[in-house]
Amino acid sequence: ANEFSINVFPNPASKRTNINIKGLNNKAQITISDIQGRIIWSDETFENNYELNTSNMQSGVYFIKITSENIVKTQKLIVK
Repeated sequence: ANEFSINVFPNPASKRTNINIKGLNNKAQITISDIQGRIIWSDETFENNYELNTSNMQSGVYFIKITSENIVKTQKLIVK
């Protein structure tokens, strides 16, 4: 399995944020969870750049989890 890295910008976000997955060779599962750990959104992508619409999310702290080939990366996202 190859390593990959993620970059989330802008962060804090208001209307949308971009998730850049560097080094992705296969599909990735993107999961957004709230501070209590509840999954509020999930999708799969083969793309290195993914735009997430945050305009319908309440203000607060969320966690973006990217899983690919048994590698998991997590990034904190603040929605204002």
